[in-house]
Amino acid sequence: MSPTESAAAVSALRARNRKGLGAWYTPEELVAVLVENTVDRAWVEEVTAGGARPLTVLDPACGDGRLLEAVGARVATWGLRCV
Repeated sequence: MSPTESAAAVSALRARNRKGLGAWYTPEELVAVLVENTVDRAWVEEVTAGGARPLTVLDPACGDGRLLEAVGARVATWGLRCV
């Protein structure tokens, strides 16, 4: 089996496992759009008292953390922190 065939087989297995578990992950492109359109610097600074306290974020999907990771990365670019 070639590396390409092996990767395709692993991907298909993962897809079947996710389906069996009912796990449907938010696509990276959608995560980027959600974060860009909802995590505003002025709002984050207001909520965190100008960075005096961390931003607390809830992932409504309770997924694999890609939404939380994207929010954390965006907030970090402004020198703020997120928990």
